[in-house]
Amino acid sequence: MIGPILFNMKHCTLFLFLFYLMITACLSLMPGFTSTVIELHQPAALSCEYRCSGSVKWIKTQTLSEVIVVAQCNETSCSSEEGFNISHDQYLKGNLSLSITVADYSKRGWYTCWCGDRAVYYASLRIKAVGFLHQIPTGDSLVLNFQIPERLKVVLNRSAGEGGGGGARGAQSLVSVPVCSVDGRTVQCSDEYRKRVKLNCSLTLSDVQEADSGVYNIQDTENDEVISTHTLKLTGNDTEANDTVQTKGEAESWNLKRICNEEFRGLVVGGIIGAVSMALLLFGIGWIVKGYRHINQKMRRGSRGDCHHSTHNSDPEEGIKLPTMQERFQPS
Repeated sequence: MIGPILFNMKHCTLFLFLFYLMITACLSLMPGFTSTVIELHQPAALSCEYRCSGSVKWIKTQTLSEVIVVAQCNETSCSSEEGFNISHDQYLKGNLSLSITVADYSKRGWYTCWCGDRAVYYASLRIKAVGFLHQIPTGDSLVLNFQIPERLKVVLNRSAGEGGGGGARGAQSLVSVPVCSVDGRTVQCSDEYRKRVKLNCSLTLSDVQEADSGVYNIQDTENDEVISTHTLKLTGNDTEANDTVQTKGEAESWNLKRICNEEFRGLVVGGIIGAVSMALLLFGIGWIVKGYRHINQKMRRGSRGDCHHSTHNSDPEEGIKLPTMQERFQPS
């Protein structure tokens, strides 16, 4: 009885070991990916450690249908576009990292490291939102500079009580107020700001009042990414210091639209890893349950066999005929 149980336990242990090897192999075949957030106008490096015996190239995804080669290497030399660099000495050692001299808004996006015809690493480069503090008197003009030519929108985060809402100042919550949307040389603003806004290479809001205080977020609408934040604090009035809205971590926010449009490869890779892992896990659980049921059935059959055997052999006097009372007192 012990033999079959140990035999099945060995099979279960072997299966779990093979299951672990399959998971490890699948993960090793998947390209790595990471997201790097860097400050504006600072150098950046996109890491890629991989021993490649063939040619290497870094590709930047401009749009879903447009890509450009920013750097490439082979056994004899390396070449790169302006603002990018890849070391040939490091390439020979298995370090395929891409260096970016100055990270500006044109460098942000999705990069892929290729070894021959195989993608071995994905990297996303983002620029931290630049923060500005504007301290101007009531009635002056607020100037919001634009750092990128893409489609933009300006959103004001201010206290819910501003603009005639009333309520206690200490208990006010924050609301987001759409200010304007910018597309090239075209600007569309809400009624509250339409007559006071001018668009050049920046957006100018004239005659600022108490209701205009708060934090203005300039967002790239195509990537749903905060480019810069402008905190407006009016001077010469009773605006308190703690009324200034603080923004944290908006440059690193993850949005489903941006992931699907720009970081779709990371989403696909993650989905493949999750699907393969789930399939292998369910397969392993099924085999473990099957093995447990098989062991349980073996134990039950053995238990019934023991009971049946003991029933036939438990009474040693079975088959011996005892004399009756009449036979006992009958004279011989």
